[in-house]
Order: sequence, then structure tokens, then C-alpha cells
Amino acid sequence: MIGSVIMFKKIMITLGATLLSLLMFTSTIATADNDEYSLDSRSVLTFINATLGAGCILHAAGYHHEIGTVVPIHICEPHVGFRFSRWESYPVDVEFADATAFSTTFIVPDTDYLTIRAIFVSIGATSEFGEVIVAINTTPGASCDLNTGEHNRHYKFGSIVPIRTCGPQVGYRFSHWESFPFDVEFADATALATTFVVPETDFVIITANFVQIDEDELNIEHSSFLRTNAIIVIIGITGIIFTSVIAIRYKSRKIN
Repeated sequence: MIGSVIMFKKIMITLGATLLSLLMFTSTIATADNDEYSLDSRSVLTFINATLGAGCILHAAGYHHEIGTVVPIHICEPHVGFRFSRWESYPVDVEFADATAFSTTFIVPDTDYLTIRAIFVSIGATSEFGEVIVAINTTPGASCDLNTGEHNRHYKFGSIVPIRTCGPQVGYRFSHWESFPFDVEFADATALATTFVVPETDFVIITANFVQIDEDELNIEHSSFLRTNAIIVIIGITGIIFTSVIAIRYKSRKIN
């Protein structure tokens, strides 16, 4: 009986020691894992992806980089019908060594997260240059409707495109042309008829902006209108009088 009790105690001691060893080993692994994956408070979660046209799928997982680190990046070749255009970043602009190179580097900015995107654009079927969808529209106040989509056209990068908008409605005036999402180069942004250079992008929206005329402007235009008409009337009356005088003198001489 005593031997059985001693044997039972030895078994319990052995089990206890084994359990304690397992607990210590597990704690060591957890500590090591925590040390390995603990993140510095100044690291930035960075994602790298690409637009339609890339010839590969970039890894969707994010990586942590310390602020100020120089990170190398590389993009694969484009699909047929596309070409690589540039690197972009969101939500803050980063400093690329060369934003138009397949392989480049960037400096990690001070932000919470960062997305680096490789931009690919389509190539025109008949040209080495890509084509851009250009949409023309107007704000309220125009005497015509350009917002139907019928004026959407495809143009090649760098093309000079003539544009023209109609006149304003009563109580409005044409203000200027503007573009979205990129600023384009207008020959004269305040002229009803002008031209612009097609930028290197997927699409651009050109808008003719009309604004309401305030009361002071209406008064000025009304006064100018009255002055102009008064001058025209005076010139007309003067011309009639002058013509009448000449006619009377001519008749008098003919009678004499």
C-alpha cells in the first residue's frame, strides 16, 4: 500500500513538472512572437497596387516601414494595349526618385498609412500615344445643354482641341473654362471659343462656367446699353438733319 502511494506521488510530481515546462515553453514562444511582430510607433502601413493594365497582380498585403525609410519598388511589364505611365501615392504625396521608372524608390512620409499605385494607361489602336476621353459640359446659366454626353470624344495625348460654348441666359454671363481632375492648358480660359492641350490621363472633364450677374453689374450693363443707344440715336438724328440740309440746298440751287 505504501509503495503504491509513493508511486502515485512520483507520477504526480512528474506530471506537474512536465506541465510547468510546457507553460514556460509556451510563454517563451508568445514572448518571442510578440518581440518579432511588435511594431515601432513610427512605422507606416504601406500598400502597393496597380491600375488596370498591369501584367501582374501585386501582393495585396500591407507592409510596415519606418518613417524616413527609402523603400525600393518595382512594377511588371504592362498588358498588350497598355503602357506604364507613373507612380502615384495616396493620401499624401511622396518623394519618388523617378516617378516614371519601372523600378524606383520613395521616402516613407509621416502618416498613418500609405498607398503606392502604379498607373497604366491605354494605348490608341492607331497611334503610339494613348487616347483620352474628353467630356464637355456647362454649369447652369448657359443657353444650351452640353451635358448630354453627345460631346464626349476620344483624343490623343498632346492634341490641341478647339472648344466653344454657347452664350449665356438672361441674368448670367460666361466666366471661364476649367478642367477636372487635371488642370489643362487653355489658350484663353475666359473666351467663349478657345483651345486646350489634352493632358496625359484616362479622362478629363472640361466645364464652361457661367455665373449670375449681380445687381451692380446689371446696372452698369444697363447704363452702358443706354449710353450706346443714345449715341446711336444722336448719330442717326445728326445724319438725318445733315442729309436734309444738303437736300434742301440742292433743290434751292436747282430752282434758281
